[in-house]
Amino acid sequence: MVHACSYAKKLTFVIAIDEGVIPDSNQLGEDFVDSFMLIKEVVLSKLRTKVD
Repeated sequence: MVHACSYAKKLTFVIAIDEGVIPDSNQLGEDFVDSFMLIKEVVLSKLRTKVD
């Protein structure tokens, strides 16, 4: 389960997993962070391109 909450310019995610299905919760968390960093880079590059 993934829950997202946006409040006061802050986005928070809560992830609940079944360890029987996903045994390495730390890896899942790292994968989420990596994915969001890539998304952030793309968005920022698109914004810079529009300004230029």
